[in-house]
Parts: sequence; structure tokens; C-alpha cells
Amino acid sequence: MDLGPILATLPKWTVWDATPPEQVAERLAGVQLVLSNKVAIRSEHLHESSSIKYIGILATGTNNVDLPAAAARRVSVSNVRDYSTDSVVQHTLMLILALAGNLPSYASTATRSAWKDSPFFCYFGRPVVELKDKHLTIVGYGSQGKKLAALAQGLGMVVHIARRPGAESGAPHSADRLPLEELLPVTDVLSVHCPLTEATANLLNLDTIFKLKKGALVINCARGGIVNEEALAAALASNHLGGAAVDVLTVEPPPAHHPLLHVDHPNFILTPHIAWGSAESRQRLIAEAAQNVSAFVKGERRNLVQL
Repeated sequence: MDLGPILATLPKWTVWDATPPEQVAERLAGVQLVLSNKVAIRSEHLHESSSIKYIGILATGTNNVDLPAAAARRVSVSNVRDYSTDSVVQHTLMLILALAGNLPSYASTATRSAWKDSPFFCYFGRPVVELKDKHLTIVGYGSQGKKLAALAQGLGMVVHIARRPGAESGAPHSADRLPLEELLPVTDVLSVHCPLTEATANLLNLDTIFKLKKGALVINCARGGIVNEEALAAALASNHLGGAAVDVLTVEPPPAHHPLLHVDHPNFILTPHIAWGSAESRQRLIAEAAQNVSAFVKGERRNLVQL
């Protein structure tokens, strides 16, 4: 990636390729502006580094910065929004298409003996499903949800927008949306695009997943923790689900014993949190972060999550 737009905003930047937790405090000492993504900046760091005036989060989520502690010390915090919409939706659509066609299974069997030993010109080991007229339920209707809905309608799918927990009161267009619980029995494909909050944690759990239509497909490119990973593994093991695709996990990178690392299902896809990360998306992130810094230096408000 070209960091030029960021580096041009100030006379001096110090760039670290990676910062382990034990080095955060020393690297924050004496600095005024901080740009970070997954490095956790906690209350004790802000207490020890009183020179910090601004934290720019190189992401949309703000959970890696102690916002109340930053507010108490009058530290401005900004994030970057909507930079990865095209990348995430492309990845999501790719996963939906792959699951509908049982691509993981066919990609592997075609190179083994199943097709070679078939008495016919083709080999059918798993169902291939047309998405036309199938029901897609989208949880989270921000920029990603809207774009996915448009693409799905282009494929002839019937699109439902779920009224998710925590967004009922006063939410725009909430009257036009059905609660997720009511949509589960008619859903053929469910795709998650909402933030992880107290209301959405474990939104898809053992109870709700098994309320989905048998053979349904589940895709999570939002945040780990919205879909309960043990419950998802159980639904795949019982063949209640026709398949699932996950790009995000509760713990990243996952521990060796993580349940989704050991799923034995022919139509399961696990990708390592890459939906957001096209080259174009990451360069947009850098450009937006640079504009956030420039605005702060000029005393302007841009993408501030506080102050």
C-alpha cells in the first residue's frame, strides 16, 4: 500500500510494522497523533501518554480504543467509514454463489476419483441450487446491506431486511421490516452485515439457527460473535444447514481448538478476515485516514466518533 497520503499530512511520522501489547505504552510516549487499527489503546495508555490529542482508527469499528477514557482526556477519535463496502459485498456474493453451487465439494471431487470414475459425462454428488426466487434475509442494512440487496435482486432473489434487535425504536423504515425471528423459517440464505453490539452478540445461536429453513445457507462477513460459532458447527454437523461461509471469528487469529477449524462439512468455507481487504479498499482507507488527519490539524470535524 502507498502510505504517501498519510505521510504527507505532517512533517514527521514514525511507522511501525507491528506493535505487540507490551510495546504500546513506550511507542505512544510523547506523540500527539496516533493512527492504529487493531492495536488496543486502553485507559492506562492514555493516562501515561498525556501528549496524545488525536487517535485515528484505521477501520470502522471503535472497540480497540477506550472511548470513555479518550473523552475524559479530551482526545479526539475518528474512524473511516464505508471504504470497504465494495470489497465486502463482492466477497459476500462470491461466498453465496459458491455455497449455492456447492463449489467447495465439486472443486475437490473433480480432482479426485469421483468424476474420473463416473459412468457419465458429469458427476453430481451434492445439490446445485439456483438463487432465482430464493429468499435472502439481510441483517444490517447499511451501505453493505443495500448493495448486496441490489445485487441479489439482480439474480432474481426475494430480499428481506430483518429488523434486528437493538434497532427497533425509531429506526428508519423499521415498520417495513419483520423481526428476524419471523423471517428465519422462510430464509434460504442469511447474510450478516450489522455491527457487533450487546444486542447483536450471539444473534444467531443454537435456537435461532435451527429455526432457519432446513438446507439454508449462512454467511457472516460482519463480526465474529454475532454468529455463535459452536452453534454453527453443530448445525453443520447435523446437516440442518446446507452450508455456511465465515470470514470473521470471535478470536483472531483463532486458537488451534476453535470449533470452525474442525468442521467436517463439504459445503463450508472459512476465509481469514479478508472480505474487507481488496487492494482498492485498503488504498481508500489510507486516503480517508489522511483526510481525517488533515481535517483535525485544521481544527475541522471529520468522521469523529467523539469530540
